[in-house]
Amino acid sequence: MTSLRCFWPPQRKKSAVDIDALRESVNTASTHTRRVFLTFLVFCAYYTITVLTTTHVQLLTEAPIKLPILQIPIPLLWFYSCGPFVIVGFFIYLVAQIFLLNEKANHWYNQLKKIQISPNILHNYTHLL
Repeated sequence: MTSLRCFWPPQRKKSAVDIDALRESVNTASTHTRRVFLTFLVFCAYYTITVLTTTHVQLLTEAPIKLPILQIPIPLLWFYSCGPFVIVGFFIYLVAQIFLLNEKANHWYNQLKKIQISPNILHNYTHLL
């Protein structure tokens, strides 16, 4: 019986890292993170405006709050009890996206350094960050 050790498991050649594909991955993650950040800012501003437009009478009578622009009534207790949890959850998601973007950017930068690109070419790649 012949030995299959040299044929099994199949040996895979280590492929060269595609720097442009890594750069595109970082750019895509950056675009997504920017959108999440801007959405978070708009949501926080909208929540703050809604809180600031609440009157004393609404707080004492527990009258429903009408959301600005949308004019949708929401019960006062639900708004003030669930709103902070939504903001904290959204913030945790934003921090996770920033962490993932950081990991991708570090991996891309380390691959650039590993192949020892000249400083001029490295500047052409990193000016986008």
